[in-house]
Amino acid sequence: VQREEDAEEPGAARPDAVAAVSAAGAVSYATLIDQVARAAGSLAARGVRSGDVVAYHGPADLDWLVGFHALGWLGAVIAPVREPADASDVDHVVASHSIAAGEHVPPEAWSLAAPRLLLATSGSTGTPQRVTLTTGQLYASASASALRLGHHLDDRWLCCLPLVHIGGASIVYRC
Repeated sequence: VQREEDAEEPGAARPDAVAAVSAAGAVSYATLIDQVARAAGSLAARGVRSGDVVAYHGPADLDWLVGFHALGWLGAVIAPVREPADASDVDHVVASHSIAAGEHVPPEAWSLAAPRLLLATSGSTGTPQRVTLTTGQLYASASASALRLGHHLDDRWLCCLPLVHIGGASIVYRC
């Protein structure tokens, strides 16, 4: 999570370290940041702006991860959905495989109070409700996890939970 007061580009401390591992292989933070900045340029060219609510869907792969971070790079509120039909009351619907590489764009400064993620509850007691999580809430959760569990530079998180729920999405933010 990039906070307003952070002057350093995300991943700059360890650009060659492994950021993610998928069936396609490993990707470094430097490569991930480059792909995210280019995907953000493509999304910006399609009209995605800071504060827009974007229903985002696709298979859980590296393209999904890049697009997810690219939406955040632009300051969009991400509403991960299983299928495009699950999207309602959003400004854009984006499929992870539809994002091409565009021109690099700089990242938005994120206010800790800004809405960042819009998730549907499980609906176990009735109709699923949409819950908005702020940058500050996601940052606090990731930080608390690192403080409680510890963090080593070679640690890896296994994301085997659906990315449309907080369990899966929070792993993406922790990493």
